[in-house]
Amino acid sequence: MMDNAMSKVIQFLRLPLMVTIVMIHAYIKEYDISNPEIPYSFMGAVQYFFSNIVSQVAIPMFFCFSGYLFFAKMQRLDGQTYWNKLKSRFHSLFVPYVIWNLLYVFIYYVAQATSLMPVDLSGKHKLVVDYTLYDWLSVFWNIHGGLFPMDAPLWFIRDLMLAVLLAPLFYFCLTKLKYWFVFLLGALWFCGISGQVLSSATFFYFSLGAYYGIYKKSMIVSSKIGAVLLTVYALCMALEMYFYDGEYIAYFRRLCVIVGIYATLFLTDCLIRVKSWKISPFWSDSSFFIYAYHAVFLVMLQKCCFLFVSFQNEYGALCVYFFSVACAVCLGAVLNWLLKKMLPRVASVLLGER
Repeated sequence: MMDNAMSKVIQFLRLPLMVTIVMIHAYIKEYDISNPEIPYSFMGAVQYFFSNIVSQVAIPMFFCFSGYLFFAKMQRLDGQTYWNKLKSRFHSLFVPYVIWNLLYVFIYYVAQATSLMPVDLSGKHKLVVDYTLYDWLSVFWNIHGGLFPMDAPLWFIRDLMLAVLLAPLFYFCLTKLKYWFVFLLGALWFCGISGQVLSSATFFYFSLGAYYGIYKKSMIVSSKIGAVLLTVYALCMALEMYFYDGEYIAYFRRLCVIVGIYATLFLTDCLIRVKSWKISPFWSDSSFFIYAYHAVFLVMLQKCCFLFVSFQNEYGALCVYFFSVACAVCLGAVLNWLLKKMLPRVASVLLGER
């Protein structure tokens, strides 16, 4: 049985976490203060705070939620249960993953082959008409030798599908070793030890959520612990902002992420229970569409904006940063609503039957 409070928190956080993911990809590299060749600026500090600090818990929390939801409703993982889960994830993960990456190929093809789009999207991409078989396969894994598929944000779906395939291994290890297995993976992740196919971060966060799902525990801590975590997390964010270019910032950031996950869950639970906060289904139901479509839209919109705003104008660049995030989220919600109203079957396939 799934914990009711956890279910409400997960549902509530879908949109806020997706907004932070959009912030990550709206990052304007010309103001990246973590780059020693770029001078410190107010614009750089603000976008660093939102895109690198506030947003750093988003992907880890989605992996935790995925691990938790995979196991929360089952009593034990047998062959039939696993097969049913795979069939479900085939429709919710694999099908939209393939379609959205192919859609992105088509978008880049149009941008490269015509002048219909005023913004050139082809900058660092090989011409689609010159793709070899290897390139077409790379579209779904690491296009042009990079780390991401064609629709770059969908790397999360790619890694999640691999974690789902390995779910029986997670289940076996967690039932035999219990939380010690999570600690082991956490140690590997914290020390920066990772593989090329599936990162230690993916293993760790998915197993963390899976542990709570298997043992039917809630990730929401008590009020006393939660208050301490919120204070520590606020302090961690302040210190991370101050020491953004420190020698050991990567380790400190990993510590902040762990604290941030539990602090965010606790705060959200409080807002739901005490303040009765809710997010309209119009917004929360659009989270996957926003996630899948926003990358190419941000590129187009920011390039258009900088035709009218100079890169050297840092306050103008800051406006472009926030404006592009707001536009990507709002337009995504509207397009998601229109798609479901006008083409419900198409929407079901594109959105993984969500």
